[in-house]
Amino acid sequence: MSEKNDNLMGLAESLVAYGRGKGASEVEVSINEGRQFRVAVREGDVETLTETGPKTLRLRVFVDGKAANASSSDLAKPTLTALVDNAIARARLSGTDQFAGLPGLEKIGADAAALKIYDPAIVELPPEKKIAYARQAEAIGVKEKGVNKSLGSSFV
Repeated sequence: MSEKNDNLMGLAESLVAYGRGKGASEVEVSINEGRQFRVAVREGDVETLTETGPKTLRLRVFVDGKAANASSSDLAKPTLTALVDNAIARARLSGTDQFAGLPGLEKIGADAAALKIYDPAIVELPPEKKIAYARQAEAIGVKEKGVNKSLGSSFV
């Protein structure tokens, strides 16, 4: 695991411990951090270009057979502790559900690399190369017999 992933895992574990200490019987934390890139090309020109690095944290807390969800894109400690506190308070106000809770642990696994569904090299492509691929895809399309106008091409 990379240092960045270790830090996110540590953050998730600390929030679970904090929530359990505040009265939750179970706490589920999910953190998503990634990079998104999108370019749209029309008639060879860049029409839209977006590059973001979103972070999102989602959690579910369970208190006495009651549940609440919460999420934030602000990963600052004061924000997250308030988020957990608020979720626990809302769970206490909700109705009881005999099926509320996390499922039992079932160890399953797959070798993601063997599935060959993700190529990390794509993420590392510089923006200029991604734009060039979008332009190339559009150029290939307009070369087709009967195609008179392009509605554009994109790299997502």
